[in-house]
Amino acid sequence: MAQGPGKHAPYVWWNGELVAWDDARVHVTEMEWVGVGSVFEGIKGYWNAEKEQLFIFRLQEHFERFDGSMKVMRITSRWSAEELFQATIELCRACNIRWDTYIRPFAYFGGGRSYSRGSDGHILINVTPFESRLGSGRTSTACVSSWTRIADNSMPARVKAVANYHNSRLASVEANLNGYDNAILINAQGKVAEGPGATLKLVKEGKADRAVRYQRRAGEHHLRDDHADHARGAGQSG
Repeated sequence: MAQGPGKHAPYVWWNGELVAWDDARVHVTEMEWVGVGSVFEGIKGYWNAEKEQLFIFRLQEHFERFDGSMKVMRITSRWSAEELFQATIELCRACNIRWDTYIRPFAYFGGGRSYSRGSDGHILINVTPFESRLGSGRTSTACVSSWTRIADNSMPARVKAVANYHNSRLASVEANLNGYDNAILINAQGKVAEGPGATLKLVKEGKADRAVRYQRRAGEHHLRDDHADHARGAGQSG
Protein backbone atom coordinates (compact mmCIF):
# COMPACT_ATOMS: atom_id res chain seq x y z
CA MET A 1 0.00 0.00 0.00
CA ALA A 2 1.44 3.41 -0.95
CA GLN A 3 1.05 6.35 1.35
CA GLY A 4 0.02 9.73 0.02
CA PRO A 5 0.49 13.28 1.23
CA GLY A 6 -0.97 13.69 4.70
CA LYS A 7 -0.83 9.96 5.48
CA HIS A 8 1.74 7.90 7.33
CA ALA A 9 3.73 5.01 5.87
CA PRO A 10 2.60 1.45 6.59
CA TYR A 11 5.98 0.45 8.09
CA VAL A 12 8.99 1.72 10.00
CA TRP A 13 12.40 0.08 10.30
CA TRP A 14 13.12 -0.44 13.99
CA ASN A 15 16.12 -2.25 15.45
CA GLY A 16 16.67 -4.51 12.47
CA GLU A 17 13.07 -5.27 11.54
CA LEU A 18 10.26 -3.85 9.45
CA VAL A 19 7.50 -3.09 11.94
CA ALA A 20 3.91 -2.11 11.13
CA TRP A 21 3.30 1.55 11.94
CA ASP A 22 0.65 0.84 14.58
CA ASP A 23 2.85 -1.77 16.28
CA ALA A 24 5.87 0.54 16.75
CA ARG A 25 5.26 1.52 20.37
CA VAL A 26 7.24 2.29 23.52
CA HIS A 27 6.14 3.02 27.06
CA VAL A 28 5.40 6.66 27.86
CA THR A 29 8.24 6.74 30.43
CA GLU A 30 10.74 6.24 27.59
CA MET A 31 10.10 9.87 26.61
CA GLU A 32 11.65 11.41 29.73
CA TRP A 33 15.30 11.66 28.64
CA VAL A 34 15.37 10.22 25.15
CA GLY A 35 16.30 13.54 23.52
CA VAL A 36 19.40 14.20 25.60
CA GLY A 37 21.75 11.83 23.80
CA SER A 38 19.86 11.07 20.59
CA VAL A 39 20.98 11.88 17.04
CA PHE A 40 19.23 11.87 13.68
CA GLU A 41 19.49 12.63 9.98
CA GLY A 42 17.05 14.43 7.70
CA ILE A 43 17.16 12.95 4.19
CA LYS A 44 15.05 13.99 1.23
CA GLY A 45 13.83 11.63 -1.47
CA TYR A 46 12.30 13.06 -4.66
CA TRP A 47 9.78 11.09 -6.69
CA ASN A 48 10.20 11.26 -10.47
CA ALA A 49 6.81 10.42 -11.98
CA GLU A 50 8.18 10.20 -15.52
CA LYS A 51 10.79 7.57 -14.58
CA GLU A 52 8.69 6.16 -11.72
CA GLN A 53 11.70 6.22 -9.43
CA LEU A 54 12.52 7.72 -6.05
CA PHE A 55 15.79 9.65 -6.08
CA ILE A 56 17.29 9.97 -2.59
CA PHE A 57 19.79 12.78 -2.08
CA ARG A 58 23.23 11.55 -0.95
CA LEU A 59 21.94 8.64 1.11
CA GLN A 60 25.40 7.14 1.68
CA GLU A 61 26.90 10.44 2.85
CA HIS A 62 24.01 10.97 5.25
CA PHE A 63 24.59 7.59 6.88
CA GLU A 64 28.31 8.23 7.13
CA ARG A 65 27.50 11.42 9.05
CA PHE A 66 24.89 9.56 11.11
CA ASP A 67 27.55 7.02 12.06
CA GLY A 68 29.92 9.83 13.04
CA SER A 69 27.22 11.52 15.13
CA MET A 70 26.60 8.29 17.06
CA LYS A 71 30.30 7.96 17.80
CA VAL A 72 30.51 11.50 19.17
CA MET A 73 27.48 10.85 21.41
CA ARG A 74 28.90 7.45 22.52
CA ILE A 75 26.05 5.47 20.99
CA THR A 76 27.16 2.00 19.93
CA SER A 77 25.37 0.90 16.78
CA ARG A 78 24.69 -2.75 16.03
CA TRP A 79 24.46 -1.87 12.34
CA SER A 80 27.05 -0.39 10.00
CA ALA A 81 26.39 2.64 7.81
CA GLU A 82 26.09 0.29 4.83
CA GLU A 83 23.54 -1.90 6.63
CA LEU A 84 21.45 1.15 7.52
CA PHE A 85 21.73 2.32 3.91
CA GLN A 86 20.28 -1.01 2.74
CA ALA A 87 17.63 -0.92 5.47
CA THR A 88 16.40 2.42 4.15
CA ILE A 89 16.11 1.03 0.61
CA GLU A 90 14.21 -1.96 2.01
CA LEU A 91 11.86 0.33 3.94
CA CYS A 92 11.15 2.58 0.95
CA ARG A 93 10.33 -0.43 -1.22
CA ALA A 94 8.11 -2.00 1.45
CA CYS A 95 6.19 1.26 1.78
CA ASN A 96 5.87 1.55 -2.02
CA ILE A 97 6.76 5.23 -1.88
CA ARG A 98 5.60 7.30 -4.85
CA TRP A 99 5.88 10.76 -3.32
CA ASP A 100 8.53 13.25 -2.28
CA THR A 101 9.63 11.79 1.01
CA TYR A 102 11.43 12.81 4.18
CA ILE A 103 13.55 9.98 5.61
CA ARG A 104 14.62 10.19 9.25
CA PRO A 105 17.08 7.78 10.87
CA PHE A 106 16.99 8.26 14.65
CA ALA A 107 19.37 6.72 17.24
CA TYR A 108 18.67 6.90 20.96
CA PHE A 109 19.33 5.32 24.34
CA GLY A 110 16.38 3.35 25.65
CA GLY A 111 15.21 2.49 29.13
CA GLY A 112 14.53 6.06 30.22
CA ARG A 113 18.21 6.57 31.06
CA SER A 114 19.35 10.16 31.47
CA TYR A 115 23.14 10.35 31.31
CA SER A 116 24.17 7.11 29.71
CA ARG A 117 27.95 6.77 29.45
CA GLY A 118 27.63 4.89 26.20
CA SER A 119 25.98 1.63 25.27
CA ASP A 120 24.02 -0.05 22.50
CA GLY A 121 21.52 2.31 21.00
CA HIS A 122 18.12 1.79 19.45
CA ILE A 123 17.70 2.87 15.83
CA LEU A 124 14.47 3.86 14.12
CA ILE A 125 14.07 4.80 10.45
CA ASN A 126 10.77 6.28 9.32
CA VAL A 127 9.55 7.92 6.13
CA THR A 128 7.05 10.77 5.82
CA PRO A 129 5.58 12.47 2.74
CA PHE A 130 6.55 16.11 2.36
CA GLU A 131 5.92 18.94 -0.08
CA SER A 132 9.07 19.93 -1.95
CA ARG A 133 9.71 23.63 -2.62
CA LEU A 134 12.08 22.90 -5.49
CA GLY A 135 11.04 24.89 -8.55
CA SER A 136 8.06 26.43 -6.74
CA GLY A 137 9.44 29.97 -6.68
CA ARG A 138 8.40 30.31 -3.04
CA THR A 139 10.53 32.57 -0.86
CA SER A 140 11.01 33.05 2.89
CA THR A 141 11.55 36.11 5.03
CA ALA A 142 14.23 35.97 7.72
CA CYS A 143 15.52 38.03 10.63
CA VAL A 144 18.74 37.99 12.61
CA SER A 145 17.99 36.18 15.86
CA SER A 146 18.86 37.56 19.28
CA TRP A 147 19.85 34.00 20.19
CA THR A 148 23.48 33.04 19.49
CA ARG A 149 24.42 29.75 17.85
CA ILE A 150 25.72 27.27 20.43
CA ALA A 151 29.50 27.08 20.58
CA ASP A 152 31.32 23.95 19.42
CA ASN A 153 33.10 23.67 22.77
CA SER A 154 29.82 23.75 24.71
CA MET A 155 27.89 21.09 22.80
CA PRO A 156 28.76 19.12 19.65
CA ALA A 157 27.03 21.55 17.29
CA ARG A 158 28.59 19.90 14.22
CA VAL A 159 26.69 16.65 14.70
CA LYS A 160 22.92 16.26 14.35
CA ALA A 161 22.18 15.82 18.05
CA VAL A 162 18.54 16.40 18.92
CA ALA A 163 19.49 18.43 22.01
CA ASN A 164 21.21 21.01 19.79
CA TYR A 165 17.88 21.88 18.20
CA HIS A 166 16.64 23.60 21.34
CA ASN A 167 18.83 26.48 20.13
CA SER A 168 17.14 26.28 16.72
CA ARG A 169 13.67 26.13 18.23
CA LEU A 170 14.20 29.27 20.31
CA ALA A 171 15.42 31.18 17.25
CA SER A 172 12.53 29.92 15.11
CA VAL A 173 9.86 30.75 17.68
CA GLU A 174 11.28 34.26 18.10
CA ALA A 175 11.33 34.80 14.32
CA ASN A 176 7.74 33.58 13.91
CA LEU A 177 6.47 35.75 16.76
CA ASN A 178 8.10 38.75 15.07
CA GLY A 179 6.43 37.99 11.73
CA TYR A 180 9.27 36.20 9.90
CA ASP A 181 9.43 32.74 8.36
CA ASN A 182 12.98 31.92 9.44
CA ALA A 183 15.87 33.06 11.60
CA ILE A 184 19.56 33.68 10.94
CA LEU A 185 21.85 32.63 13.78
CA ILE A 186 25.10 34.46 14.54
CA ASN A 187 27.98 32.83 16.42
CA ALA A 188 29.92 34.31 19.34
CA GLN A 189 32.48 35.81 16.95
CA GLY A 190 29.81 37.81 15.12
CA LYS A 191 29.89 35.60 12.03
CA VAL A 192 26.83 34.37 10.22
CA ALA A 193 26.56 30.71 11.22
CA GLU A 194 23.39 29.09 9.86
CA GLY A 195 19.63 28.97 9.92
CA PRO A 196 17.69 26.93 12.51
CA GLY A 197 17.71 23.88 10.24
CA ALA A 198 19.85 24.72 7.24
CA THR A 199 23.06 26.33 6.08
CA LEU A 200 23.09 29.74 4.42
CA LYS A 201 24.48 30.92 1.11
CA LEU A 202 24.81 34.40 -0.28
CA VAL A 203 23.88 34.65 -3.97
CA LYS A 204 25.40 37.65 -5.71
CA GLU A 205 25.47 38.26 -9.45
CA GLY A 206 24.44 34.67 -10.06
CA LYS A 207 27.24 33.20 -7.93
CA ALA A 208 26.68 31.36 -4.68
CA ASP A 209 28.70 29.96 -1.79
CA ARG A 210 30.38 33.17 -0.69
CA ALA A 211 31.42 33.73 2.91
CA VAL A 212 29.15 36.08 4.82
CA ARG A 213 29.95 38.24 7.85
CA TYR A 214 27.49 39.91 10.17
CA GLN A 215 28.00 43.39 11.63
CA ARG A 216 25.88 45.35 14.08
CA ARG A 217 26.28 49.12 13.91
CA ALA A 218 24.17 51.84 15.48
CA GLY A 219 21.33 49.44 16.09
CA GLU A 220 21.33 48.24 12.47
CA HIS A 221 22.01 44.76 11.13
CA HIS A 222 24.26 44.19 8.12
CA LEU A 223 25.17 41.06 6.18
CA ARG A 224 28.50 41.70 4.49
CA ASP A 225 30.24 39.75 1.75
CA ASP A 226 33.73 38.83 3.01
CA HIS A 227 34.97 38.18 -0.52
CA ALA A 228 33.97 41.70 -1.59
CA ASP A 229 35.70 43.17 1.48
CA HIS A 230 38.94 41.35 0.65
CA ALA A 231 38.74 42.51 -2.96
CA ARG A 232 38.32 46.13 -1.92
CA GLY A 233 41.21 45.90 0.55
CA ALA A 234 43.61 44.26 -1.89
CA GLY A 235 44.54 47.55 -3.53
CA GLN A 236 45.10 49.49 -0.30
CA SER A 237 48.48 50.17 1.27
CA GLY A 238 49.36 51.07 4.82
